[in-house]
Amino acid sequence: ICSFEFLLGNPDRLSEATAEQWDLLIIDEAHHLGWDVEEPDAEWVAAKLLSDHSRGLLLLTATPRQQGLETQFGLLHMVDPDRFDNFEEYREQAGHMKESAQLARQIHEGKATKKVLDELAALFPEDEDLLKSIEKVRKGKGKEAPHLLRSLIDRHGTGRVLIRNRRERLQGFPERKLIASPMKATKEWIEELKSFDAEEIDELTMLYLATGRPPHTLASRGKWLREFLENLGDEKVLLICTAPEVVRALDRWLHKKTGMKRACFHEEMEIIERDRQAAWFADPEGPQILLCSEIGGEGRNFQFAHKLIIFDLPPHPDLLEQRIGRLDRIGQEHEIEIYVPYVEGTPEEVLFSWYAEGLESFTRAWNGGTPLLDALQDDIIACCRHYIPGAKTYEGRNAQLKKLIEKTKKMAAEVLEQERESVDTLVDLNSFDEDEGNRLAGEIAELDADPRLKDYFEALLDHFGIGHERHDADVVRLRTTAQSYVDSLPDLPPHSKRLATYKREVALRREELAFLTTDNPMVEEAMSYLLDRNEGRASIAQWVGSPQKSGMRLQLLYILEPTAPPALEAERYLPVQPIEVVLDHQGNLISDEEEIKRKSLSAMPEHEVASQLEALQEFLPPLIEKAHDHVARLAQPAIKKALKEAKARMEEEQDRLVELHRVNPMMPEAEIVAHKEKMRATLAVLKDAEPRLDAVRMVFLR
Repeated sequence: ICSFEFLLGNPDRLSEATAEQWDLLIIDEAHHLGWDVEEPDAEWVAAKLLSDHSRGLLLLTATPRQQGLETQFGLLHMVDPDRFDNFEEYREQAGHMKESAQLARQIHEGKATKKVLDELAALFPEDEDLLKSIEKVRKGKGKEAPHLLRSLIDRHGTGRVLIRNRRERLQGFPERKLIASPMKATKEWIEELKSFDAEEIDELTMLYLATGRPPHTLASRGKWLREFLENLGDEKVLLICTAPEVVRALDRWLHKKTGMKRACFHEEMEIIERDRQAAWFADPEGPQILLCSEIGGEGRNFQFAHKLIIFDLPPHPDLLEQRIGRLDRIGQEHEIEIYVPYVEGTPEEVLFSWYAEGLESFTRAWNGGTPLLDALQDDIIACCRHYIPGAKTYEGRNAQLKKLIEKTKKMAAEVLEQERESVDTLVDLNSFDEDEGNRLAGEIAELDADPRLKDYFEALLDHFGIGHERHDADVVRLRTTAQSYVDSLPDLPPHSKRLATYKREVALRREELAFLTTDNPMVEEAMSYLLDRNEGRASIAQWVGSPQKSGMRLQLLYILEPTAPPALEAERYLPVQPIEVVLDHQGNLISDEEEIKRKSLSAMPEHEVASQLEALQEFLPPLIEKAHDHVARLAQPAIKKALKEAKARMEEEQDRLVELHRVNPMMPEAEIVAHKEKMRATLAVLKDAEPRLDAVRMVFLR
């Protein structure tokens, strides 16, 4: 994990990074990658170089069009340079995409009128498959509408590479409530403001005054904060301010005035210390307040709290949304209370009112506020000048603020309407399938509720001498010691401790906890240690009181899995699965595989085991050979099913690519050839899959 600043700070670093072949490249806040027809910026060029050396590429952004259509094209070109290779052609297609998306929305809403279908057919006169689907929908076959929409998503839009989940389509977000606290300006602050010549103040100084950060405002806010905390009860509150020096000043002030426990989080702290402070705040027994600089508004989730203090105002609406977003998350169980102390009658009131009344930022989510800020920045600065005490226009300040708010509301309404109109239904449908999402969520919830993982993992920890003890009702403490049989596990170094939980809801509230699931690195590594060792691969037991009284049973555990490069994804069709066979001493297959499992087995005396070893060396190989024949037959149904599923799915994809190339020649034919080769290799791997012997147990009947 690194920044572009780090990569570009030294030419050798980017060269070293591009010398490797990566499996997956992930770029967060990808809208900062500036693309331009003439000259893309250095970050975009670096990202493109890295993507050329990566098998997969994932670009994350909430605002793919932050700087206009060029930004989105630059990202699409990086993901699929063959499909999106010419900006002017893409600009022309964008209008076409908008028309098809608007028609798709009406079809999706059940309004597939003759007029809508005729307009859609006119857009794509050469797409024979699409025209056939349109005709089926026209003849009243409603079940064809989803197929028609899938064809549109895939062939006539950005659906193959662009996935965008909008807040409006998802559920689980909380309500927001603004609790404003206007404060009177101190005499010192009024006198200092009067010393400024409103007409001479530059934009940076005016912005500094409007965000409420000068020293004289800190004292009055501190008094307000003290009163707030005295009435907080036992709830937690997140406080975010703009600068680390404000965090430090508040920390000192609270220590002197209240003595209450508090955690701090700002960019001048080491990353490990920031993590510790955030974990301490998340702990139910930890401090009630976390003091954050602006960095606390990026990436961290504190939805276990529902009170937020905007101690001073940020200069950009997107930064304000980032702050509120720390609590406004799916899974937040309470209405978010947003407390905003501001000094009235000063430029700070202008910025607060612009956010609260003009944009309504405190009560609804805003993304991509840059265009509005750019358009209104001069108006905001001009209005702030009226709020300088002593200015000639100070008496008329309220009228100027009202004018700014009205203009902002009008522009904001236009932007929201444009967003609604520009919503690409095809992207929406491709991005979020509610039924499929609910099905997956149900499967995850079922796995979370399964108690077997906890029992199994704790048995593994005991086996390897790793301590585990209850920390509280939902949390366990894991620790390695000098007596542990393994040096370390991922996220659990030698002679260290780690807090963990088996409960998803607890892990979501407390990021410092390891969430123990079957795909947690610690769990996976512990299982690998066990599977790679010889314990349990071969054992001898006795069944005292068995019905036969003599003879033996041979239990053999085989593993059926395809042996293939990860790129083929063969396990999608043939997941790893165990096959168990049980033979008697004559090599006959015992049909009741549960027969032995239901009985109580015990260890054989060591001297009896030793006396049997020489005989077993001659006795076992023929039995195992017979077992191989049995298990090969047992594996065939699973292999045939996998071949059938893979062939059907991959042939459908091959047909899809051929059709895509026909209606969209910009899609390279090489992709068709590559997929055909992948299909051939995958089917060959599945056909050749063979069970391998993993463990054997002999049970003597007594």
